[in-house]
Amino acid sequence: MAVEVRVPKEITEYREKIIFGLSIRQLLCTLVAIIIAIPSYIFLSKYLGSEITGYVVMILVIPVLAIGFIRPKGLNFEKIAVKAIDHTTSNNKKKYLTITQVELLEEIKNDIEEKQKFFRKRDKSKEEREFKGFEPKEERRKENIKNIKKQIKRAKQDIRRNKKSR
Repeated sequence: MAVEVRVPKEITEYREKIIFGLSIRQLLCTLVAIIIAIPSYIFLSKYLGSEITGYVVMILVIPVLAIGFIRPKGLNFEKIAVKAIDHTTSNNKKKYLTITQVELLEEIKNDIEEKQKFFRKRDKSKEEREFKGFEPKEERRKENIKNIKKQIKRAKQDIRRNKKSR
């Protein structure tokens, strides 16, 4: 018997708050944003004026703050960046293999026939093979093949009906 402990969902999303209700990541990004904002405002306000400089500083600081505060679907900026790079650099073509019922049943039939050939070649007597479970009785084998052929016919009929109904 396994012991299970139920953990509420909000606990998994918990982030430790350090100062002013900010996590370490948010605090570091805020400090970096301040370090970028103050010198750039002082330097650019001499040349561009205070109003335009304010917009330029916002454009410089917003990405840094977004890295610290925004977590879409619980992913950090680093994980999103890695996924974006993988997506843009990889070959985005996906290959899907589909097997119809007919192909699947034919594979089963071929597999059964191969096993039958293998067991016919064996040197052991029929009684030993039946005793050890190597080969089913002849009647069951024939019935299995008949059933598989019937299933193949039904599958082909189903496919024809589906094509006609479209």
